[in-house]
Amino acid sequence: PTQQAAYLKSYGPAPKKGIGVHLMPTMGTKGDDLRPWLDRVRAMGMDMVTTLNDDPDSMRVFAEYGLFVVCRPFARCTDDWGDRGKAAEYMRNAGLVPFIQAYNEPSDDREWNGGQPNYEAWKWRWIDAANKIINYGGFPGVQVLSPEELNILIDAIEETGQQHIYDKWWMSYHGYADNHPPIWPWDGKTRI
Repeated sequence: PTQQAAYLKSYGPAPKKGIGVHLMPTMGTKGDDLRPWLDRVRAMGMDMVTTLNDDPDSMRVFAEYGLFVVCRPFARCTDDWGDRGKAAEYMRNAGLVPFIQAYNEPSDDREWNGGQPNYEAWKWRWIDAANKIINYGGFPGVQVLSPEELNILIDAIEETGQQHIYDKWWMSYHGYADNHPPIWPWDGKTRI
């Protein structure tokens, strides 16, 4: 843990507020075209973004804004991961911590192009993606909505002897889930 903490600190500070947004103006908005959106992010006092952008120009701009970035390359649970792990290299080159979320919420049928969730396919795709992300020097993130889904993944990691993943993985936090004003009449338990 001490070695991991030192490694993460070498990339710069963690977000001070941990408040962010899922930044997705359009799938084609990249690089310098992100600036008007990032100006808004900063004007709202946010310091982190979750983004589908996985290109070097976008990572450079995110770093210039001093944002903490969670990269979630666009991939449905039906898609092969391909070379999307290369985003970790782009993030490192920009001075960002290479947190890459592999796939998203396998219980959501939208992640299966409207089809039924297939946990058998998802767990093997996630492990493949995690290894590719690690090979590029990144940290693979997992985003699940239930302990059962996480247990499916843990069982597959154990079954295949790929415990090295545990040294790098993290639970993907969506920093925008609780982003409402402090005076919010509809939810008595969540306050910023």
